[in-house]
Amino acid sequence: MALRDDLFDWLSGRPAWQQHLARALVRGWLDTPQRDQILRLVVREHGGPDDSAAPLVFQPFRIEDLSAPPGPAPARLLAIGDLVGVGAVAAAQQLTFEPNGMTVVYGPNAAGKSSYVRALKRACRTVDKDSVILANIFSPAIPAPRPSATIRMLVDGEEEQLVLDLTSPGPSELATISVFDARCAELYVLRRTTVEYVPSVLALLERLATTQDDLRRALEAEMATIEGRTPRFPEFAAGSSAVHQIVRSISAETDLDEVARLCQISEPERRRREELRVLLASAAAGQSKADAAGARAAAQQAAVLAQRLERLYELLGDASVLKLRGLAQEVAETAVAARLSREEFGSGAPPGVGSGPWRVMWDAARSFVQSAGYGPFPPPPGSAAVACPLCLQEISLDAAERLRHFQAHVESEVESQVESAVAALAGATAMLPTTLIADCQPPVLESIRAVEAGLAATVDGAVNAARERLAALTAGAEAILHAELAEMPPDPCPRLRAWSDAQARRAGELEALADAAGEQRRRTELLELEARELLAVRQIEIAAWVRDLQLLRAMKSAFSALHTSAVTRKQRELTSQVVTETLRENLRRELGALHFEHLDMDVVSHGQVGSTQVELRPRSAPDASGLGDVLSEGEKRALSIAFFLAEVGAAEHGGGIVLDDPVSSTDQERQRYIADRLCQEAGRRQVIVFTHDIAFVLSLQKRAEEYKIPLAMHGMWRDRLVAGRVDEQAPFETLKFNRRVGQLRDEVQNWPSFSSFDAQWNAVCNLYRRMRMTWERGVEELLFAEVVQRFSPEVKTQSLGSVNITDELVEMVSEGMTRCSTFVHDQPPGQQPTYTRADLEQDVEKLVAFGTVARSRSR
Repeated sequence: MALRDDLFDWLSGRPAWQQHLARALVRGWLDTPQRDQILRLVVREHGGPDDSAAPLVFQPFRIEDLSAPPGPAPARLLAIGDLVGVGAVAAAQQLTFEPNGMTVVYGPNAAGKSSYVRALKRACRTVDKDSVILANIFSPAIPAPRPSATIRMLVDGEEEQLVLDLTSPGPSELATISVFDARCAELYVLRRTTVEYVPSVLALLERLATTQDDLRRALEAEMATIEGRTPRFPEFAAGSSAVHQIVRSISAETDLDEVARLCQISEPERRRREELRVLLASAAAGQSKADAAGARAAAQQAAVLAQRLERLYELLGDASVLKLRGLAQEVAETAVAARLSREEFGSGAPPGVGSGPWRVMWDAARSFVQSAGYGPFPPPPGSAAVACPLCLQEISLDAAERLRHFQAHVESEVESQVESAVAALAGATAMLPTTLIADCQPPVLESIRAVEAGLAATVDGAVNAARERLAALTAGAEAILHAELAEMPPDPCPRLRAWSDAQARRAGELEALADAAGEQRRRTELLELEARELLAVRQIEIAAWVRDLQLLRAMKSAFSALHTSAVTRKQRELTSQVVTETLRENLRRELGALHFEHLDMDVVSHGQVGSTQVELRPRSAPDASGLGDVLSEGEKRALSIAFFLAEVGAAEHGGGIVLDDPVSSTDQERQRYIADRLCQEAGRRQVIVFTHDIAFVLSLQKRAEEYKIPLAMHGMWRDRLVAGRVDEQAPFETLKFNRRVGQLRDEVQNWPSFSSFDAQWNAVCNLYRRMRMTWERGVEELLFAEVVQRFSPEVKTQSLGSVNITDELVEMVSEGMTRCSTFVHDQPPGQQPTYTRADLEQDVEKLVAFGTVARSRSR
């Protein structure tokens, strides 16, 4: 199965949050806000709160997600300079690099080359991740400056310049450039190293494992913070109530609704709490029996008061008033009817007509007339005349008619109704509670007033209203009908009876306190109510802590889920299949290129969290122990370079390489192999070499010329205590004949003025020393056609036909060398050669002429 398909099959079977995380990591590492968001999502998936306005829906991992476009082209170094706090390197120096080929920096030991390499190790990728930049320990500054450097680089065709803090990791753009030095050589051979360059598809697992580990560490820190703010509830440390037990056993499973319910204390419960406090205080003072007797007496008195008030409301209430007003209205109405009836006698009727005595007299007269046989009285209409029984005169027709009216009035019920109405009203008012009002203000009312002022005020209002009503209702029918009566307040009897019942219960509870078990039950009840009151004060803290515990539970679950073991196992499996095999093949090829086939080495992988580690091991040995003791220094260096190039070759990019003294401890033959291999590599990536070995420099020059790759040569030298001085020109001894002649000609043409004879003499001797070196180089190049060269072990017999030796050329060389020797070798006093500026120019031009003649003869 292809690597891509294998990885997709594995990822598609992972949890939804892990697939989401893998999708986010496809294109590279996450920044801090992205990691924080992922962490919240993972915790949410394991029971944590969803604090987002729009919850994110996880999308499954797709095969297309493994087809991310390649990253940007690798950066190429253009220059490094302005080093501060880096060894003894001089300030304001700049070292430039050839971006498309090879750069060789040549200088003697202690010239400062390694200081530049250490700076590059901090900025670029290296296996020596723990390298530290030190300031000048021979001339320390206090305080030591913070190490920094300015780097110019080419990224995607654009030039960028950065000032880097060399105490921090370098920018990601420089991570594709790899640095090798003596410390790296040791690590490659003797220790496990982390493979930085793995297939981009497989790098996803590295990022996944590393990110999960980062999330675990972040989660662990958050959990420690939450656990560190655990609240304390000392008020609930002791006690056996349900509230105490709930608080002491708070967990993620604690029911917050139940806690909220316990915190809600109703008004009756508050009253009960105060009642229990009073009861238990009474018991503590030994007053429970006396207080019980007082409560019972108060209960009985309150019950009697309620009965009296009930009677008062019955007799003076609105219904009673309505009834009295009906009787008063009847009295008024019958009186009006009687008045109207009396008016029928006429205006001359004497007073009292129609009254009770008058009626007695009328009935007697009538009885006398009828019993005497005079006929009916008063006489009916049309009857014979009848004498009046009182005046004995004959009754006229008009008088008979009036008498008949009198009889009709007497026979009517008007007067009797008046009397009945008055009697009924008098009877009703006689029933009013004239003495009951005073009885409705007993001593118990003051006890009630002390605890329930509102109830006592209602009773007072009822008594006062009843008193006012009584006064109005006993003032006659007119007052009853028209007086404005005081309003009776709401009937306090139900509240009085409730108060009476409460006092009776209190009496019972006080009596029960004589029993130890009864007292304990009430203490337990009070403790529960007081604990609930305390719980209400701490409810917010308790609820917050329960939510914290619920969050901790989700975090712990997420912490376990974020473990990288599954990712590491898959990474180890795929690494063994892909990366390790690639490294093995590359190492075999590199050892062959360096002619070290006898080193039969294997690459063994070790899966680690977020990385792939490998070590070199003899193929026939179970481990690498003793490898460092068996190999020679040259073998170690060659093996480490081979593995370094094998690792770089596994990368999917063409990032450059930087090597410091790669041929240390190697023989000349191996140096040529390394030079050849590095020049091959310079054909496809930027190669920068720092070295103090001139023979190696010449080998690099030769191979670079053969492979036709761009080559930049720079010198580095030391001025007493200051190292790292840079010559952008190549060192003189590395130049070919023509470039040497050109440099000498420029120097003479720009010959300076000197402050002393010795200074001028030293400059002249140095000029002739380099002229002598140029004559020698001309012999190698132009006379012997490089058939035989210094630092070269081979004799190019195939080039013998190009050898160009003539008497004229020999004479020119002999004359030139003799002239130079007089300035190079010590002369007896008084025999120093003379010279002028024209002499210098003439001697340089002889070199030019030699070159011209030699090349013309070779044609």
